[in-house]
Amino acid sequence: MPTSQSQLTAILKEQIKSLEERCPGYRSKVAETLASVIIFEHQNKIKPRAIRQDVKKECLALGDFLAEGVRRATEEQSSTPESKV
Repeated sequence: MPTSQSQLTAILKEQIKSLEERCPGYRSKVAETLASVIIFEHQNKIKPRAIRQDVKKECLALGDFLAEGVRRATEEQSSTPESKV
């Protein structure tokens, strides 16, 4: 278990690098979403507030990003000449 914030950050960066790039920009979007959630949690420690909705919104946005990226990739793949052979 990480003992410091810098260790946790290093572990998270490595884990994100090892993610499958399911669509263009997926890894960076995951990193952005994770950063937002960490910021919400930090803000919550400073001044308690309900962050559940904010976290849910970020996660849903990541899901929408992935769904749209996969849909676009599928459309591009099916419209290439090689796939029609």
